Amino acid sequence: MEQLVHLAAYPAPHPTHLHHADRLGQGRSIGSGCVEGAIKHVVNRRLKRTGARWKAAHVGPLVELGGLVETPEWKDLWTAA
Repeated sequence: MEQLVHLAAYPAPHPTHLHHADRLGQGRSIGSGCVEGAIKHVVNRRLKRTGARWKAAHVGPLVELGGLVETPEWKDLWTAA
């Protein structure tokens, strides 16, 4: 329960970082449904391949890496590795 309270309180001190009003004014979404759907599709495609075996500890880093590939920082992160 404490984690949910913390999560619910997160946006309060960050109104200028989240830009919800601007996004809504532009007709853009503020929800994560599209993101969650895309991640579910990509993760499922990778993790549920025939014969694939995964350790639970390795799934989180795979998801994070998949998310980073689509960011502007990817090139810098890739070349730094």
